[in-house]
Amino acid sequence: MAWIESHQDLEDHPKLLLLCQKTGWNLDEAIGKLHRLWWWTLKYAEDGDLSKYDVSQFLDRLNPKISPKELFEVLKELDFIEKDGKIHDWLDYAGRYLTAKYRTSNPKRLKEILKKYKSVFSRSLVGEKSDRLPTVPKLDNQDNKGKRQFLDFVFFKDEELEKLIDKLGEKNTQIWIERLNNYIGSKGKKYHSHYHTILTWHNRNPLPPERVGQVKIDRPVIPEAEREALSKQIHDFAISLKFEK
Repeated sequence: MAWIESHQDLEDHPKLLLLCQKTGWNLDEAIGKLHRLWWWTLKYAEDGDLSKYDVSQFLDRLNPKISPKELFEVLKELDFIEKDGKIHDWLDYAGRYLTAKYRTSNPKRLKEILKKYKSVFSRSLVGEKSDRLPTVPKLDNQDNKGKRQFLDFVFFKDEELEKLIDKLGEKNTQIWIERLNNYIGSKGKKYHSHYHTILTWHNRNPLPPERVGQVKIDRPVIPEAEREALSKQIHDFAISLKFEK
């Protein structure tokens, strides 16, 4: 099933309020219609480029209170659609889905899409300052059987994650997961046990214990929404352990 990211910041963004003023939509209508536009784009123009379509093909269905051509100009004026006809920041909405869809099955197609946006998303994803896609490890199903997935490439058994949280704490466990995920994604490395890899790395270069006012630790660059989701995933698991004990 296809999906896009939906960002909470949209709700009170100045651009959205201007869109309401210029279209006569209320806030809920504007949010809903933008999402419908993005869904249509993902289905029929997954690279985010609407320039090959007549505006009526994708704007008529939104039942605008102004003509489709007028709405198109408003969306361009407010930078929801760029001047060249691409959805603004399209990879912020669809980048993760497209990467999951094509990274191993059709990397050439993924690279074509990333190039349309100067590969900003690609650099943030893999930590590389080039358009080159990394070689992604192909993990056997047996490697991940019975394990939970964290971010793109990290897997643990429940007992392994429990031991990491007990030893390192939730925050430091998260930091090591982020580092391991970025390293695997950028280098194409394959490890039989991500649990033992993190233990080895931590023993070589331990993070300071979690405490109030601790020195700030350098962390990999990942989207904030992804970091928050990882933090919640680890915290929810830790909470579930308390209920089981």
